[in-house]
Amino acid sequence: MKKAVDVNKRTLEMEKENFIQACKIFQSCSLVLKIFCAVLIAGLFALVILALVNGKEQKTALALFVGGFIFLETIIVSMNFISDIAKKLKDGETPFRYDIGDKIKGAGLSLCSGGFLGFLATPFTSAYDIGLFTVTFFVGYCGFCIVGAVVIMFAYIFNYGCKLQQESDETV
Repeated sequence: MKKAVDVNKRTLEMEKENFIQACKIFQSCSLVLKIFCAVLIAGLFALVILALVNGKEQKTALALFVGGFIFLETIIVSMNFISDIAKKLKDGETPFRYDIGDKIKGAGLSLCSGGFLGFLATPFTSAYDIGLFTVTFFVGYCGFCIVGAVVIMFAYIFNYGCKLQQESDETV
């Protein structure tokens, strides 16, 4: 019987170490994605400045900047929430905590609000012929709204799991 307990304990420790390592990797990947999006925003800003200096396609460049900025900023804000979640999970304690559920809900709300803001900006950006970019942004905004709704639903399920965990801890 002692061997079975030792195997279970070792397996649990290995899973915990793998979980902590995955959280560290995910936090690093989210940082890289945030930096990449910030560089793209800077590139869009440079595009607007070049259009203003050259006096050509100013409205199109501005429309592209607005659409791209909303799109990329939504990703950055959501990744900030996800990075915070990974940082809190790295400690190896139980993942079922209310503060993590709140951060999951925040990520979902930022995705939904970014998608909605993008929908509001789409008539402005599509008024100028930027073709494929308008379609890409529109599909991206739809995706943000759908994924955000699913993440919010997951947050409520997660908070319910927190409540069950709390009741289980109080029972034992």
